[in-house]
Amino acid sequence: MPAFFKHEVLPILARLFIKTIGGTLKIKYINTEALSGCHDRKQPVLFAFWHGQQFIMAYGYRNKGCWIMTSVSSDGEIQDRIMRGLGYRTVRGSSTRGGVQALVKFIKSGSSPGDFAFAVDGPRGPFHKVKPGIIMTAKKTGRPIITVGAAVDKKYVFEKSWDRYQLPMPFAECVVVFGEPFYVPESEAEEQLAESLAARLDGAMKKAAEILKNG
Repeated sequence: MPAFFKHEVLPILARLFIKTIGGTLKIKYINTEALSGCHDRKQPVLFAFWHGQQFIMAYGYRNKGCWIMTSVSSDGEIQDRIMRGLGYRTVRGSSTRGGVQALVKFIKSGSSPGDFAFAVDGPRGPFHKVKPGIIMTAKKTGRPIITVGAAVDKKYVFEKSWDRYQLPMPFAECVVVFGEPFYVPESEAEEQLAESLAARLDGAMKKAAEILKNG
């Protein structure tokens, strides 16, 4: 694929696709007061969600100045341009421990007053296994984690993709559930915290599916 098309044209087409499909979706948000309560206290949050649900997250929280980390790879450059075009702010880096330490330093410097979003089982899985990045970030910054779970009634699932990416169909009904703020104690072991966060994420997804099913 020519570099110009890959880095200039493809991000524009991707943004147009996301906005076009997203604009047809019927999205119901649950427990938004958990998020607004943090914001009322001038407390930015760390959003946590599973891979596979990126589409509805990217569309639903666009143009709010939320930060995400994008990789320094060629594919990361494409993602970076797509997300910046949707109103996100980006910091380039790695999700490895060294990259997270740089991210923590960046957040604590005061350069990023907004929320940060993490697909917590990234960048390459294992599927639905929390990586330590968000846990370390929450410990070092004191920011609460807000879990986000979504359910969509009509979607195409890319079963051969490791993250089982979910693409909502036009005019699909969606439910997005925000969890209660999760403050991470610095003294608790990362493995236990990761298990607790995974359970909260699964709970948010289950609640979203139940609400969608019951109307």
